[in-house]
Amino acid sequence: MTFEDAYFKQKVLKHDSLEPFGFITSEKGYELRKPLMAEGLEARLFIDLEGKLTGQVVDIDFDES
Repeated sequence: MTFEDAYFKQKVLKHDSLEPFGFITSEKGYELRKPLMAEGLEARLFIDLEGKLTGQVVDIDFDES
């Protein structure tokens, strides 16, 4: 079980609150990208249509997590 699975296990997804929070809607779900304090790093969160959340930190220069 991933951290995301454990943390959000008892949470209820409110689709109508995602866009105002900054998520962008796509055909595959919702995506949020936010720069981190460290230069060149970005946090990426993705919620698929079934409500599963995945996240990663990406080095923007190399597009590597």
